[in-house]
Amino acid sequence: MKDLNDLFKDYNDSIMLHDSDYDKMREKRDITLDEIKNNLDNLTFSYINLGSYKLKTGVKYKDNDYDIDCGIRLNILESDLEKYDANECKKSVYDAISNHKEKKFKTKCLTAIYIKDGNPNYHIDFPIFAYDDQTKKYYLADGKQDDVKWVESKPNDLIEYLQSKNTDYKRIIRLLKKWNNNAFANKRKNSKTPSIALTLEAKEWFDSFFFDNDLDTLIEIANRLKNLVINGHISKCHPFSSDNIYYKMDADEKCVSIFLEEVKKLHNTLIEAKNIKKSSLYECCCILRKIFPDFPEPEKEESNESFSKSAKYA
Repeated sequence: MKDLNDLFKDYNDSIMLHDSDYDKMREKRDITLDEIKNNLDNLTFSYINLGSYKLKTGVKYKDNDYDIDCGIRLNILESDLEKYDANECKKSVYDAISNHKEKKFKTKCLTAIYIKDGNPNYHIDFPIFAYDDQTKKYYLADGKQDDVKWVESKPNDLIEYLQSKNTDYKRIIRLLKKWNNNAFANKRKNSKTPSIALTLEAKEWFDSFFFDNDLDTLIEIANRLKNLVINGHISKCHPFSSDNIYYKMDADEKCVSIFLEEVKKLHNTLIEAKNIKKSSLYECCCILRKIFPDFPEPEKEESNESFSKSAKYA
């Protein structure tokens, strides 16, 4: 008979993107890369896969708006960087993306949005880098249109840092992302937790600790997220720069307040589920559906099943 952690694993299998999903996304990515290559004048490039697409931590959402992170590495020598205007380079790539219903010029990237049946079906985020293949240095075209500057970046270092063969780690990231999408679906813009923030909290937790069950792990990470808010502000440094990964949220006090409220709900609900799991697995799962609406429902006769509370330290 299945215990709670078995049900978490079943839930993970139902929400995760599988190889067939990534194959479809890769096909669309390649079409767009060819489009950019054919339309981009006077610049050549390579690319680097980033984010959840690279880490294979993608999640299925009801709106089916999947995302791909793919860095465009413009072949620009570090010694020649001053000869290339960051705004013009970023704008050239933006103009080269032509066959989409919608595209956006964002601070950290360009976004190409594909539409299906009138709704966003998936989108590709393209950070634009100047990349020197000799020095292996990256410079991000950072800023809104007409105010873009080259800023040194380390996307490859970040991916290597976040990579892990630990399936528990990746499962927890997916669970957190699913909660994040549900909790902030109709909330104020920028109150939603940045995806990189959830991945970092999971990474830092698994670097030091290990619980043999997902519920205790989620409780600890929810507590970590809650404790990031101090005096109405939230800050966490990017591991390879001085940037605050919550910079958009922190600029709006209301967003920080909404975030804290939702994280407290997450933490309290997980604690509530833990308190009842010994007496009823069924009731425990009913409580978990407050934060994971499609969480599996066990058979009622399995309601007394529970899992080990033991914790191991790495």
